Amino acid sequence: MEMGRKGVFWFTDTLDRAQLIELVERCEQLGYSALWYPEALRYESFSLGSFLLAHSKNLIIASGIANIYARDPAATKQGQHTLSTLSGGRFLLGLGVSHSLLVEDMRGHQYRRPLATMRSYLDGMEQAATKFAALGEPSPIVLAA
Repeated sequence: MEMGRKGVFWFTDTLDRAQLIELVERCEQLGYSALWYPEALRYESFSLGSFLLAHSKNLIIASGIANIYARDPAATKQGQHTLSTLSGGRFLLGLGVSHSLLVEDMRGHQYRRPLATMRSYLDGMEQAATKFAALGEPSPIVLAA
């Protein structure tokens, strides 16, 4: 995202199909450069990103955040590559470790030390990129607390 351009974060879990379409259309009308959305309780991050990209023309669609406990590093790398490639570079992957409540109680995983866990996950994404040559040039990744 270019400096000086503005993005907006919107909690999308409460929105239905029509409201999601209205959201991206309104963001574009208002001149926002990016729409950030969370992966919380209702929508899966990459599926929602694909839907939002399909219903926008110029808007950068940014996961804020995609939960690393929701998918393995290779699947995340492939999802990132797919959305970025098919949207002409309009997808921005924001990754995070989420919260222990969502990780342990909702997903059934053990919440681990955030920094070490994220480092290991990013290493896994990098390894996937070397194993799958078709993934091409890496797209940007943004980390969130």
